[in-house]
Formats: sequence, C-alpha cells, structure tokens
Amino acid sequence: MEQTETAEFGGWLASRRKQRKWSRGDLAERVGVSQAQVAQWEAGKAAPKEIERIARAYNAWRGEKDSGDYADVPKFCKSATLEEVRAHNFVLTPGRYVGADETVEDDDPFEEKMPKLVAKLKEQFAESSRLEKVILNNLKELGLG
Repeated sequence: MEQTETAEFGGWLASRRKQRKWSRGDLAERVGVSQAQVAQWEAGKAAPKEIERIARAYNAWRGEKDSGDYADVPKFCKSATLEEVRAHNFVLTPGRYVGADETVEDDDPFEEKMPKLVAKLKEQFAESSRLEKVILNNLKELGLG
C-alpha cells in the first residue's frame, strides 16, 4: 500500500471507530490485534496485511500503473462477468464467485455423534469449573480473593 493510501485508510479507520464510540482498545479486541497496532494503522504508519492484499488486487484489476497483472485467486478475488452475475440473479455474495472452503463430510451418523459431543462438552465444563476453583484459590492465597 502506498503511503497516501495507508494514511487515508488510517483516517477512515479512526473516523469509523469514533463514530461507534469505541476506544482503540475496543477495536483492537474486536479484530484481535494490540492497541498499539491500531494506533499505527490510524497514524498511517502501517496497514493490515489483508488490506494491502486487497488493495494490490484491486489496483491490478483496475490496471493501475506498477500494480502488476490481475489474476483471479480462488477464495479471494474474481473478476466476474456480467453473464456470471446475471446467472446468479445479480446476487453479489462473494462466495458464489470466488468459491468457499469445502466442507468436510463425516461418516458419523448424527445419533452417534451428538452424544459424543455432549459428553465432551460436559468434560470441558467440568475442567472449566475445576480451573475456576484453582484460580480463585490462588487469588485467595495472594490476598486478592
């Protein structure tokens, strides 16, 4: 991403965050990055890697100078023709055009699989409860609980 594009993205991001009355910490938590990373983005010093990838593909698709040749990338981008869009009744859901991850079919019948999953969930709940008690006990020993 060019510096001007990065700065524009930073301004746009800060504006949207403020419209929603989110702190940088709120946004960072929602997108799974550090608050410092959000600050870098908003200051125009960096941009998320996916934004850079999208910008590169978009600029190449538009034929922008020094952007390279555009190519469709499965599960990421596709330059759909009007005929393809028409064939999908003008529905623009990206997965229709770029594809989606294949779902893995398993051979376990529902009646057998669900009891196993419920049993596993109960085990995890029990472990969670045990760990909660350990943590609370540790906090108490530190004089915090």
